[in-house]
Amino acid sequence: MILSTEYKEKMIALVVGKAHCVKSWGDSFRKAYAHLGDIRNLLPTSVNIMAFTTTTDTYKTVCQRLSLKDPVVIGCPPN
Repeated sequence: MILSTEYKEKMIALVVGKAHCVKSWGDSFRKAYAHLGDIRNLLPTSVNIMAFTTTTDTYKTVCQRLSLKDPVVIGCPPN
């Protein structure tokens, strides 16, 4: 489905909630999470990627695995 031209033309964003799971689950539980960046590379560059709720410790891994280049980071310090 994701390879179809019609699907790619209509997709506006790839959203990953609980992005910290990309690292923890991608290493063991849901290995496909480690390859979400492969999906990004199949999509047009106009498709935005949004990743929410990561920690400082997992930030670099999430950026790497999602193939994020020059990400805009909006952070909020923990209470």
